[in-house]
Amino acid sequence: MKRKLSAAIAALLVASLAISAAPAAYAETASASTSVTAESASEDSSTNNSDDMKAALTIVKSRYDIPEEYTVFDYSASKYRGRKKFVFTWRTEDNKSYINATVYGGVITSFNSSPEEFSSSSSMSFCPFSDSEYKTKAMNYVYQLNPGLKGMLSFISMRYSISSSDVRLYFSLVYKGVEIDDNSIYVVLDKETGELKSYSGDYWDDGAYTEPGTALSREEIQAIYREDVTLKPYYRISYDSEGNQLVNIVYTTSDSVLYDAATGEDSTIWDDYNKYMNTSRYTNGEVVVEEADSEESYDMGAGVEVTTATADVSFTESELKSMDEVDGLLSADEVTKLLYKDKYLGITSKYKLDSSYLTKSEGDDSTTYTWSLSYNLNTEDDYSYVSVNCDAISGKVISFYKSSASSKKEIDVDDANELAAAAAEYYMGDKFDEYVAKTSNTSPVSSTKDYTETSRTLYYVRYVNNIEVTGDTVNIRVNSAGEVTSFSYNYTDADFGDGKVISTSTAFDKLFEQKEMRLYYDGFRDLESKSHIYLLYTMDNWYINAKTGKLCNYNGIEITDSTTSDDCPYTDIEDSAYKDEIEILYRHGVFLTTEDTLSPKKAVTEKEFTAMLNSLMSSSYYYINSATDANTSVSITRTDMAKVLVNRLNLTAAAELDGIYKSPYSDVAEDDENVGYIAIAKAYGLLPNTDSISPDSLVSREYALHCIYNYVMANSEN
Repeated sequence: MKRKLSAAIAALLVASLAISAAPAAYAETASASTSVTAESASEDSSTNNSDDMKAALTIVKSRYDIPEEYTVFDYSASKYRGRKKFVFTWRTEDNKSYINATVYGGVITSFNSSPEEFSSSSSMSFCPFSDSEYKTKAMNYVYQLNPGLKGMLSFISMRYSISSSDVRLYFSLVYKGVEIDDNSIYVVLDKETGELKSYSGDYWDDGAYTEPGTALSREEIQAIYREDVTLKPYYRISYDSEGNQLVNIVYTTSDSVLYDAATGEDSTIWDDYNKYMNTSRYTNGEVVVEEADSEESYDMGAGVEVTTATADVSFTESELKSMDEVDGLLSADEVTKLLYKDKYLGITSKYKLDSSYLTKSEGDDSTTYTWSLSYNLNTEDDYSYVSVNCDAISGKVISFYKSSASSKKEIDVDDANELAAAAAEYYMGDKFDEYVAKTSNTSPVSSTKDYTETSRTLYYVRYVNNIEVTGDTVNIRVNSAGEVTSFSYNYTDADFGDGKVISTSTAFDKLFEQKEMRLYYDGFRDLESKSHIYLLYTMDNWYINAKTGKLCNYNGIEITDSTTSDDCPYTDIEDSAYKDEIEILYRHGVFLTTEDTLSPKKAVTEKEFTAMLNSLMSSSYYYINSATDANTSVSITRTDMAKVLVNRLNLTAAAELDGIYKSPYSDVAEDDENVGYIAIAKAYGLLPNTDSISPDSLVSREYALHCIYNYVMANSEN
């Protein structure tokens, strides 16, 4: 039996993440004299027991030396899900430095240190340590605070920037080489000293880990997956950056499976979660699970009324062309008269046209115009509302929604299906022949003692070459009074080819060649803070191109290796005089592109240079792809470069003051209108310490990076 995750189970997944994000006590066993375990904490509901506080304080002070000058001490005590939580704060008398530590259930779950010497400013500097040195320092601090985590840290990523004083490191946890989901460690180091600024951890410390060696082999679990999962091909239609239509066939599955890794049976993890998180469990009550009913809603929107300007104005050539196009279209009134004859809408001359909205859509080889019209009938005896979308050239109905009188009569399933099919054929003609009714259309009525099914939405899916076309559907709602109350459809003109695909068996073979079943731990904490940990197998979401057998995205486009590295990728800077500087800037997130080549001699554009300054002066990575965006900007001179920097520093007004600047270069006149910009840029270290500058010379990419490097060095505090 395979596990298909329902909406209710998905909701439980979200809830479990929220639970795991709460303060938690984790991943180590302290010495017997100092440990405050979940069991001992639950025996006493008091949260101010001095023995418990002493034990928690001992844990912190035995692992981190609190400086003697931190003489002011504060604390708070609380209890959460059976575990005691202490938050300790040590401060200096002048409040300029502090240390904060949280002990929850006997484990240090967070730590913050802010001595006065730590800089919180955004002054620029390069990292004095290598990435491996920062990583080692961070891991040692984690092991110092929670020794039980030794051997369980797995490095994920590191982030820092020139303008930030922080180095941020992220770790996940593993048990004997197997990843533990929803368990993570976050460490912040001082960039200049490598000392610990903060630590926080969220992980399970008290649960039993099933040994990885008990798991089925990947071959065994793959065989089970083959039997459990149904592959189905789908046509996927997308468009490239130039608007060209792309048609692919994709194999995928709607089955989402979680296996007990040791047995290959469906995992009970989320059934157990539901059981343990239900408060009735803790009063020996019966566990009851109810799935919420889902309802469909329809919102066709209300159009915007089109009005005609009467002022005496002139029009541009393109405006006149658009008006000529409109002259060839049906007017809203003309479409309305056609709709009077519609078999299912029921619009008569008694209906008032409330609003009309004309839209234009450009296709590959054609342009379509659509009227969105809304009507209402509002009399003492009746009220009705109709919203219709029509082709503005032919008046053909594309979709509609209308209100209907309430009915207490139970719908007849056979009559409903017959009416829906007739309406679809009426509006779509032969196109409807390509659509297949969904099995839900003929399911028995769901009327109960308190509810009567009086209407139903019928669904149809398009098939070409016996393959479902994603997104091409027909939806029709009918009621027991014999009315069609809504209709809409999608139909895509495309070259679908012959529809030949590899077999599902071959697709599985190709899948397992490129992607493995994932072995991992997952779990949750119950309402008594006890951890429940499961060793699982799953296959993460995937798509296979049904013709090539290659892993692909949703639309069937083959996935290429998109892994990135902090190492500078440029293969064309070996001969650059600024190679080392370019590589250092890249490491710190200041670069032009992540492509394999820089084209160092190419003139830099204003947009490129501005983007680099933005990344330089913020604590986050910021770059543009020079192959796309940047070429729309103009190349800049050395004077332009100076102006960009000065503007970025908000010193424009100062730069434009007359008569106060002496030219720093022999080839820049004292009365040059840009002398202020050049003088300021040189003072900030962006421009070189040379006799001349060639102010009108274009700046190459490598030289721009060289100038930025000099700017950082000139403005660095170290």
